[in-house]
Amino acid sequence: MDLKSRFKSRLKPLSEKSLKAFEYWQSFSLKMRVFIITLLFFGIFLTVLPYGIKWGMKQALLKQGLEEVHIEDVSFNLFTGRFKVENMLLKKAGKEPLKLGEFFFDFDWPSLFEKHLVVDKLILLKTHVHVDFQPKKFLDVAGIIIPLNKETPKEEPADGGLTWKLGINSLVLKNTVVSVIAPNIDKDVRFEEVALNHLQNWEPSMPADMTFKLEVGKGKEYGGFKGHMKVNAFSETQKLVGQVEINNLLLQAYEKFLPPEVEQLAAKVGGKINVSAFNKYGDVQAKVNSDLKLENGIVQTKDLQADVGKITFNGESDVSLLSGELKLQNDAKLSIQNAGLNTSDVSLKVGGLTLEGTRNVLHKDQSLQVKANESLTIQHTALKQKGNQLSFDDLQWKGHVETQKDTKTALNVDGTLQLAGINLSQKALVLYGKTLSWQGNTDLDIPSESKQKLKVKTQGKVALDKWTLTNTRKDLLMSSFDSLDSQVGFALPLSVSVKDFSLDEVTVAQFKHGKTKQEHLPLAQLKSFNLKHFNLVGTNKINVGKMDVNSLKVNLDFDENKHIHQFDALMASLPIDQKTPAKKQTTTHSKTDKKAKPSSLQLMFDGLDFKGYNRVELLTHATQPAMHKNIDIRTLSIGKLSYHHPNRNTPIRLLATIDKYTKVDIKGKAKPLTKKVNMDVTTHIHDMDLYSFSPLIKRDLGYRIQSGSLNLTSDVKVKDDMLTSKNHVLLVGFDMEADDSDQTQPKAQGTENAVEKTANEASGLMSATALKFGLNMLRDSRDNIDLDLPVNGDLSDPGFDATSAINIALRNALTGGTKLALTLALQPYGAIAMATSYAYNQANKIQFQSVSFVAGKNELSAGMTEYLDKMGKLLKEKKQITLKVCGYYTQQDVDLLTEAIRVNDANKTDNEDNGLPQQQKQAGQQPLSAEAQVELNQQLYDLAKSRQRLVKDWLVEKDGIDPSRLTTCHPELEQEKVTGVSLSM
Repeated sequence: MDLKSRFKSRLKPLSEKSLKAFEYWQSFSLKMRVFIITLLFFGIFLTVLPYGIKWGMKQALLKQGLEEVHIEDVSFNLFTGRFKVENMLLKKAGKEPLKLGEFFFDFDWPSLFEKHLVVDKLILLKTHVHVDFQPKKFLDVAGIIIPLNKETPKEEPADGGLTWKLGINSLVLKNTVVSVIAPNIDKDVRFEEVALNHLQNWEPSMPADMTFKLEVGKGKEYGGFKGHMKVNAFSETQKLVGQVEINNLLLQAYEKFLPPEVEQLAAKVGGKINVSAFNKYGDVQAKVNSDLKLENGIVQTKDLQADVGKITFNGESDVSLLSGELKLQNDAKLSIQNAGLNTSDVSLKVGGLTLEGTRNVLHKDQSLQVKANESLTIQHTALKQKGNQLSFDDLQWKGHVETQKDTKTALNVDGTLQLAGINLSQKALVLYGKTLSWQGNTDLDIPSESKQKLKVKTQGKVALDKWTLTNTRKDLLMSSFDSLDSQVGFALPLSVSVKDFSLDEVTVAQFKHGKTKQEHLPLAQLKSFNLKHFNLVGTNKINVGKMDVNSLKVNLDFDENKHIHQFDALMASLPIDQKTPAKKQTTTHSKTDKKAKPSSLQLMFDGLDFKGYNRVELLTHATQPAMHKNIDIRTLSIGKLSYHHPNRNTPIRLLATIDKYTKVDIKGKAKPLTKKVNMDVTTHIHDMDLYSFSPLIKRDLGYRIQSGSLNLTSDVKVKDDMLTSKNHVLLVGFDMEADDSDQTQPKAQGTENAVEKTANEASGLMSATALKFGLNMLRDSRDNIDLDLPVNGDLSDPGFDATSAINIALRNALTGGTKLALTLALQPYGAIAMATSYAYNQANKIQFQSVSFVAGKNELSAGMTEYLDKMGKLLKEKKQITLKVCGYYTQQDVDLLTEAIRVNDANKTDNEDNGLPQQQKQAGQQPLSAEAQVELNQQLYDLAKSRQRLVKDWLVEKDGIDPSRLTTCHPELEQEKVTGVSLSM
């Protein structure tokens, strides 16, 4: 190898190193140039980037149809990751749909190496966004229009899933306003502050923290919301826990969100809501605690206005939806104060309402079950509808409600209800009750198909205290009672049951301000009524338990037409149209109905007993003189009867006293349930004064009973409609005479000629003579009428045997003059009946000395007690004697009572007469008015009646004389010097 070759061989490694060094230098230089150029371009890019972004944003927004886009500044720092936009304003059609004061967000660059896309901070400040929503047309958000009348293209499924993690460390919105424009809506919603922190899907167990504050109205005048929430949005079990606070939110702000029918909505709302909710694969559990308050609420439409003073709600609810099963548990209290509802014809006012209780709801598949324990209180409530009104002071209900719905709906209500101060009025009718209470259970089954029947069953105990029914127009108390207690039951199909029914202190038909004492008396008064039980099944099966009537008083006040004025007023007060006759109802019957036989009545009755003091008072104050009879029922009983044993006798018993001395005794048995009448009854009437019944018969007969008493023994037997009766009648001192006290309407002068006048007088005289002749034919030796009157035959046409009456008349006509022999037998008391004024007179009666009284008073004159003792001794020794005890009044009584009436009238009108001339004052001495004359006649009648009662009481109570031997008379005016009571035989 030559030198050159060796030099080259040695130089070759050196040149290779130099070449490599040179090549390395060339590569580094290139890189530096590239790096410098890159830095240069990157610097240019960073410088131009904000302007590019700003220009790009403008162009993109202008393409959306905006007229002008103004952006004051845009900046982006790649090193810090902050992007910022300041003072952006969009204009369109002369409006500003978006104002953005400041917007920036920070990227967390290091997290990108972990495939975490994190916005470290996102802040929007002083932003105003306009949203215009037109249904089925478009949605305009900040001037960007989104059409709503085209179909939304379907999204194609992505090829692969997202492998990057997303997160926001902090999101803040401050002073943000959203203006919403929609049909009937134009409102601003102001977000004072909204903050969301630590929302990261790669740490699902860490909750995101969210706070917000929302103000409503441009000047925050409508209040708002604020809240604090913790949210686990990315965990396996999603959670939401937090609180929302409502601060003086005015619902007026949401009026335009409502339908156009709502003219006004106003209220102030405040309170707190605590929420905790969990969701795991569709299984949801939530718990809500609420403490809310609403004040001064108003809702108004064209036809309705509702208002409320205050509503408070405090409660806790637990909701769970697990595997399609919904459960709700609620424990809450709702209070309402001063609420009202008004429509064109209905007005409702509620002073207060409180609903408190627990509720459990279970819904699964097609089944719904609700259980609730409730307590309801309603106070001072009034409901008005046209002329009707319902009001009450207090309502309280407490109980258990359970309902279940599947193939049918079942409802069960078990609880107590109490009502106080109930007032129900319909025009002039007013029903008032102090209290009503109910404790019981109600079951209701509602079928799902219309062909099935509704089933209802209720049973419980009801109590009412102090109830009245009044007709204010007639000033009539229609009915009232102090208390009602009973156990009751009702069911459908028809079934009614009553047990241990009691009714106390009952009043029926009483005028509150009667002109007279009699008019003020009620139709009936009852101390108590008790019914052991009552059962009705269907329409034909009735079971009535033992009935007890305690202390019943009935006042029958007859007018001139023999109508009872309390009863007529009661019927006229009922809310029925009595003038319109009831229309006949025509019913169509199917063939099966025609073949079916009507079901017979199945009646069971355990009996009736009258206890205590029972009285029937007969009044005829419309007649002159007024009749007044008291019937005291000592015993009234009806025994048992049963459709199982229709042929079994039912005992009947009545013991009564009329006035003081008349005794009525009815005893017997009957078979009420047989097809034909079957009975066996014996009646005894002892010493019934007859003259007092004259007002009821004199107008029809033209005669009045002057005196007499009735004694009757009747034995009536009916077997299968065949009557057999024996009646023994004894009339003691009976006498009738023509009544001339009440003349008919007088004829005008000259209308009755002398012939007619003579004929009328002759006819009256002949009638009176015939009557007296007939009665005298029947009198026996003691001036009594003693008859046996048998009545026999079929009930539809019984026969009367008059043979006994005819034989007695013939016998008495042949044997007269017995009174003269009786007079001689009265010695040594015969002297009482001697002399001219006390002798056997033309009327064929023996007249004793009258018992004198003090004029104008029911007071014996001096020496009359000794005289009555003598008469008592006479009657005890001569037991065959019967006396007529006839009270009368004289002109002295008339004058004294007339003066008393005038003085009473003068006192009543004294104030009215003070300003009258003296001549008009002297007019008080003129004859009495028609009304005062009626009052005078009644006082005179009552005075004479009380005098004869005093004499009879004296002889009966002090001397032991049988009252049937003393017959009282119709009081009359006598032309005697001394007033008193006449005694005759």
